[in-house]
Amino acid sequence: MARIELESLQKEFGETVAVNDISLSVPDGEFLVLVGPSGCGKSTLLRTISGLESQTSGDISIGDERVTNVEPKDRGVAMVFQDYALYPHMTARRNMTFGLDSHVSMSDDEIEQAVQDVGETLGIGDLLNRTPDALSGGEKQRVAMGRALLREPDVFLLDEPLSNLDAKLRDQMRAELTQLHERIGTTTIYVTHDQTEAMTLGDRVAVMNDGEIEQVESPQVLYDEPASRFVAEFIGSPQMNFLPVDVEGRSRPTVATLQGHLTSPFPTTNDMPFTAPENAVLGFAQRTSILHKRLRMTPSLVRSR
Repeated sequence: MARIELESLQKEFGETVAVNDISLSVPDGEFLVLVGPSGCGKSTLLRTISGLESQTSGDISIGDERVTNVEPKDRGVAMVFQDYALYPHMTARRNMTFGLDSHVSMSDDEIEQAVQDVGETLGIGDLLNRTPDALSGGEKQRVAMGRALLREPDVFLLDEPLSNLDAKLRDQMRAELTQLHERIGTTTIYVTHDQTEAMTLGDRVAVMNDGEIEQVESPQVLYDEPASRFVAEFIGSPQMNFLPVDVEGRSRPTVATLQGHLTSPFPTTNDMPFTAPENAVLGFAQRTSILHKRLRMTPSLVRSR
């Protein structure tokens, strides 16, 4: 079982706290997306899980093994980077197999067959003898993915792998990544700053801010029920509009007075009871349902003032 467990994980660079006391559980086979603004710590968290960065404190477990102080090559992870990290003088085939002997026990014939199989799966079977300068951005990304697949890892870690591609190719590669994960089922953590990418790819999405995880939920729940104003502002396009409000009806708020001029019913659900403050912030989102593509206006009370 390749579940990932993080317990009170901390990573500091001098006085800068890049990852702040994060505890997180990723079940076996899940596709988890880490999303957040640049500099929020998502790539540092990914590199710490892989072992490329050493944690300041806390524990990391993969499967039943505590890997906190285990070398990266022995953690059973494969990482795909934003810049592909291909050797320019090697063919695609050689880039995919470089260093493979230290990861798997396979004969040369078995390795060649595995390369052909992975190449066909990724649609680059006829490009394996080309060097990177003869490949497009999408083809280079497929080679980088193939290199990771050949190692048969317990965990895939992907650090913004599609950010260098044009919009059309990103859409295509997102669909292919989803299909690939459905076929192989490997536990995957995917880093992106693109909320559309996060919401379409992830079984769950973890929203990060200033080194902390603000909320972890399925895309639809994350969109419908943001746990903080930051999540409400970050998730959704166009962004929520916020207004200061005075709320009437303390135990089950039913009326919100916007600056004393507009009275509007406030929707509540039986499974989310809460006591409303007199002063709060009301967020209006033009919401497209991820599952049903319905467009509607929905108010949400996200935080007291």
